[in-house]
Amino acid sequence: MPGGPLYPLLLCRQECPTYYIKSCTDNLLFVMSKLALASDDEAGRGEQVSLKVVLLGDSCTGKTAICCRFAQFAYPQKYSQTSGVDFYSRRITMPHSLTVLLQLWDVGGHNLTSPTMLNTYIFGAQAVLFVYDVTNTQSFDNLTDWVTAAKKSSAQMEKPFCMGMVGNKTDSEHRRAVSIDRHNKFAEQNAFSAHFVAAKTGDSIELMFRKTAAEVLGIQLTIADEEWNVNVVKAQITPVDGGSQNRRKQKQSGKEANGAETKTGIGSDKTKNSSACILQ
Repeated sequence: MPGGPLYPLLLCRQECPTYYIKSCTDNLLFVMSKLALASDDEAGRGEQVSLKVVLLGDSCTGKTAICCRFAQFAYPQKYSQTSGVDFYSRRITMPHSLTVLLQLWDVGGHNLTSPTMLNTYIFGAQAVLFVYDVTNTQSFDNLTDWVTAAKKSSAQMEKPFCMGMVGNKTDSEHRRAVSIDRHNKFAEQNAFSAHFVAAKTGDSIELMFRKTAAEVLGIQLTIADEEWNVNVVKAQITPVDGGSQNRRKQKQSGKEANGAETKTGIGSDKTKNSSACILQ
């Protein structure tokens, strides 16, 4: 069976128009050259391993937000649908002072209907993460199709890749539509690693990618490693305007008391605002 980094591009020629093949070829060759230069740049700085991690899943599940949060330490303020595939990278230090260059391939959700291009993006991956939105049942149900497509690609590769599933948007727990039991059961049935993250807050993003790298490399993370990489979501106390209706009630209470001031200050300006716990 043919191999090499250009093998996926040869597959494209069977189904894609010529102009589209050239565009895909140019883009992928450019990315491959950049990644090769980045690896060479670090060659003299100590031991380094490069891992290709592909993120698959429906549109609007937060794949791009996950990549941005990990690679750029930021959350995108506007939603922009990924066309084809976007690339992100970041170096992390694993136990034993091992430097790992994680190359993230953020694959657009529409690529499920294009098996040839999907195979191209997955080819050569060391890990594939299936992302769904915990508030969207359909995005979870569609994981079956994504897994089936990925396993077909894996069958064409000499070395199979590690696979994991990621439940995103756990910061919207009050809107959860997919139970934790369903999540864990699906992961167990497919022998996947299972993760819950919140790209908006950054919760567990770092830990998820470190666990993925550790699984690929056969490294055991300690409890201290895992606890250190968990972000704590803090609630801020924000003053909330009680509204004109509450103020009218307070004024009425003041009139009934013949305008007498009480120790609690009912009807005074100090009670116009109340404090509530709001998750930012």
